[in-house]
Amino acid sequence: MVSGVPINPAVIEKYNEISKRTCGAMILSLAKPNNDEVIVDQAFPPTTPDSDPEDIWKKILEQVPDEDCRYIIVDFKVKTTPTVSQEKVTLVYWAPETAPSRSKMIYAATKEHISSSLNGVQSRCSATTLTNLLCRHQGKGALQIKPASVLMLV
Repeated sequence: MVSGVPINPAVIEKYNEISKRTCGAMILSLAKPNNDEVIVDQAFPPTTPDSDPEDIWKKILEQVPDEDCRYIIVDFKVKTTPTVSQEKVTLVYWAPETAPSRSKMIYAATKEHISSSLNGVQSRCSATTLTNLLCRHQGKGALQIKPASVLMLV
């Protein structure tokens, strides 16, 4: 049984663009005022050999609200070892400490539904502070997103 709110078909379409490398990232939110479906809040272009993933990541973080939850889906080149990089799709569950409890509960209940609906998500993680999204993540199974992120693996 699936819990959480339904996903708007536009989310799946935009995710497929990420899979085809025509979109690099997107921010998802719940439609206001009723929080009755997951929608695409904003999409970002894919990285190119000339683009700096750190700049794109900063632009994404500028759009993440301080007082409400969001999902961030990114497809960046990540270092799996010091000498090997791979493209990985990561789902980030953003739940700042200042977000309303009801919002946190709805987003948390929907997180698994999103992850299972988007085929190809290779990593899932959560963050509660902007510092979590800016620091280097270390540990077994950790991905080094550029810029690296301290993200709690879920």
